[in-house]
Amino acid sequence: MKLHKNIINKTTNRSFVKDSFNYLVGQILTMGISFLSIPIFTNLLSEGDYGKVAIVFSTTAIISPLLMMGFHGSIVNKYVKTPEECASYLGTILLFLLFSISFIVICLTFVGSNIASYFSIDEKVFWASVISSILMVPILLYNSYMVAIKRSKEFVFLSFLTKALAFLLSVGLILYFLNDHRFWGRIFGQIGGLFIVATWSIFKLIKNSEFKFIKKHLVFGLQFGLPLIPHSLSGVILADFDKIIINDLTGDRNTGIYSIGYNIGTIMFIIVSSLNQAWVPRFYENMKKKSVIAIEKMAIQYSLVVSLFAVFLIFFSREILLILVNERFYSAISIVPIIVLSGYEVFLYTLYVNYAFYKANTKLIALNTIIAVCVNLRLNYSLIPIYGYEVAAITTLISYFVLFLLHFINAKYVLKMDVVKLIKLVPATLLLISFTILFYFLEFLSFSFGVNLFIKILIIGSMTGFVAKALFKSKKSI
Repeated sequence: MKLHKNIINKTTNRSFVKDSFNYLVGQILTMGISFLSIPIFTNLLSEGDYGKVAIVFSTTAIISPLLMMGFHGSIVNKYVKTPEECASYLGTILLFLLFSISFIVICLTFVGSNIASYFSIDEKVFWASVISSILMVPILLYNSYMVAIKRSKEFVFLSFLTKALAFLLSVGLILYFLNDHRFWGRIFGQIGGLFIVATWSIFKLIKNSEFKFIKKHLVFGLQFGLPLIPHSLSGVILADFDKIIINDLTGDRNTGIYSIGYNIGTIMFIIVSSLNQAWVPRFYENMKKKSVIAIEKMAIQYSLVVSLFAVFLIFFSREILLILVNERFYSAISIVPIIVLSGYEVFLYTLYVNYAFYKANTKLIALNTIIAVCVNLRLNYSLIPIYGYEVAAITTLISYFVLFLLHFINAKYVLKMDVVKLIKLVPATLLLISFTILFYFLEFLSFSFGVNLFIKILIIGSMTGFVAKALFKSKKSI
């Protein structure tokens, strides 16, 4: 108990800017590894192997929410509202997850081969995905705990370590041990990195937990988390199932090319995620104080910062791709700006879904995500056979827009909360749309590389100055 009280006192006065900076630095370091890995793995792996790796990662992402049961999403809520119960809450959910995951694994030993066969996945690949998913559980739990107590530096270090270990182990295995089975070298490297960080996360969770099985904690966790399983699963399907569909309809080569473009575009998702990690504790604190004006003011500035990142990534998407990937993957340029726009829509939807998380009313969250997934699946299966794999980027954009609208309606009209007004987000959104149109206009004009680069730098510099001026005028920093 004393440990948690000391943590509260130490973290109360930390600013949003400081933790945002830490998370962003961490994401930059993590993205640095991702950037470094792209040219290396696109040279070490064929388009088909790269597509197979993407399928394995997608499968892992689908299994993980089933094992987590949404418990990690409840930790911040529990810590902010009743911090004195956090240690016993962690102990309760750890005990429950130990038994539930053991039970699931036993069941999979009987039906795993059938599941793998149904989805046309090699059984060994399926079990590699299961192992990865199990290792993700303690990592996600401890990540959520670090976000709750605003221990951003440790969060950043472990995130960086996970990526670095997976990268180094994968390259080492491919070059020195599994040169004839490079696909497996990448997968085993990933599992090795996860295993090391998961071991450390388990140690830290045990250290900060009181192992008492308290029924009310389990009930709270299940009530909070179970409705999030469809949400989490649907969210993963929304983000990853397009690769599975592309693989099914057009083959693993196109899956590999699409995955490269999607991975570069999802830099925007990573930026939004890092900002959201710093945003959520402050949002909860201001909601607790009923500081609606403070939330709205931060949200306006938040939107300007996110739009600036989006414009930068869109304008330099071609240059990023040309630098990072093997020429066999250059055709992925067509989808990168659209995926970046989808990342901005993720920011919009997280802004409003946090209201439902705060009220621990998660039932409609799942329904909204399921609706967006249904839209995505319908569009993908209808349009990919006609227009090719590239159209999956547009269906992703449409689906995230649907998700944003549904969460706004839920927060404002169903939960009847005093949410950030849409009109307040219009300037940043219009700015992003305008600059995206300008980007495609410049692409159409086909200036020389030097002229094109000069124009882009000039435009980005002007927008950066505009956003900086707007932030400087504000009395309250994000």
